[in-house]
Amino acid sequence: MKTRRKFSPEFKTKVVLQLLSGEKSNAELCREHRITAQMLGNWKGHFLSHASSVFESGNGDSAESECRVMGENALNGIGWMCASG
Repeated sequence: MKTRRKFSPEFKTKVVLQLLSGEKSNAELCREHRITAQMLGNWKGHFLSHASSVFESGNGDSAESECRVMGENALNGIGWMCASG
């Protein structure tokens, strides 16, 4: 029996952003990372449904630091940056 693979949030974010940017197709990403189209679709849906939380107020430092972490760790070369406003 195979053990279930676990993917980090950073990895999921990187893969979803490659999909959304058009850098790679759904099929290419699924083949490359040996994941199902259903799994990638779930990640994309979760990412999009929670994207607005980056901009929620409450603790501005938290949103800014979360944005910075996403930019530095997950995007890795896509050229996306956060601007504090």
